[in-house]
Amino acid sequence: MKGDTAKARLSARKLSLELEALAKRYDDAKPMRLGPAIDPGLAAWRKERGVG
Repeated sequence: MKGDTAKARLSARKLSLELEALAKRYDDAKPMRLGPAIDPGLAAWRKERGVG
């Protein structure tokens, strides 16, 4: 019984970390999809990160 609880906790933690990584990737990619007409800070963002 205790082993199952530990496995479930570990599994939940692993999923949480994967979700955090996906959310960060989405946030990092968002300005690229918006385009310069919608996001006036796009050029500065790209320059800061060395993208395109």
